[in-house]
Amino acid sequence: EPVGANGYSGAARGITIQGEGHVITGLSGPLFGYTWSSTSIKFYNLTVKDSSLTGLNCSGAGATCNAAFIGCISASTGTVFSNCHVINCTFTGSKYTGAFFGYAAGYSAQNNGPVFADITITNCSVQGCDISGVGSSGAIAGHATGDAWTIVTVTGTTVTNNNITGENYKK
Repeated sequence: EPVGANGYSGAARGITIQGEGHVITGLSGPLFGYTWSSTSIKFYNLTVKDSSLTGLNCSGAGATCNAAFIGCISASTGTVFSNCHVINCTFTGSKYTGAFFGYAAGYSAQNNGPVFADITITNCSVQGCDISGVGSSGAIAGHATGDAWTIVTVTGTTVTNNNITGENYKK
């Protein structure tokens, strides 16, 4: 069961995970379901390997999202992936499917916002994965920027030997 499957509960606020080179295997869904509103989740030195992941309903995106680390990042600043790796994993069955996160979007309404989704990915990799979804699919993210309030910065990151397929999503 993902931590913070309901981001509105506040379960996923201000978390730093120091992986210290550990490897997680056999994961069946995202480590975190989704985040909401100014949360900060940081992952350092962690690998997800040899896992078969299926999506979960991410209310923030109004759809299913699938990823190893976070299903959906909604209006959350300070999301960091540093020296994190996804190796030999299979991702299936979601509208938004990617190795690190499925979907990201900020938030703005009249007299409220904007709140940015600010994501940094540094010195990471995605290797030997099968990533397939019924909508947006990608090695790093399924749908990286859902709106103008989403900022994704990727540096020193490699994507090698992956099979990525996506289909047109029909509601």
